Amino acid sequence: HYWGRYILVSCDTERKSVSLYRDPQGLATIFYLQSPEGIFFSSEISLLYDALPNKPNLDWSYLASYIVNGHNVTSVTPFEGIVEARPGCMTELLSDGTLRIIDFWDPTKIPSQCISDPEAFMN
Repeated sequence: HYWGRYILVSCDTERKSVSLYRDPQGLATIFYLQSPEGIFFSSEISLLYDALPNKPNLDWSYLASYIVNGHNVTSVTPFEGIVEARPGCMTELLSDGTLRIIDFWDPTKIPSQCISDPEAFMN
């Protein structure tokens, strides 16, 4: 239920997972790469690219799509394997290489004085 510019990274040692949370409006960015060496993440794609021991290749299909279609909202980046986390979602990266994406922000859950009967509003 929070608005604004923020990202949160949470580590769960029991589940051996890392969760990335991004603000619902997408004002702050967080990029990640899941590899056999571990999970790399950064709020700046250039810093992430510079910090990687093995530099990813350019994703030419992304670049071609960008030239043809203009800027589309997508989690794909110009680098193979580097992904941008989705706004308003929790991206959980597990140690076995899998991930799951869950909405953690739902605008219908925000209370409003204009809605006198929330049950009727939801139906």
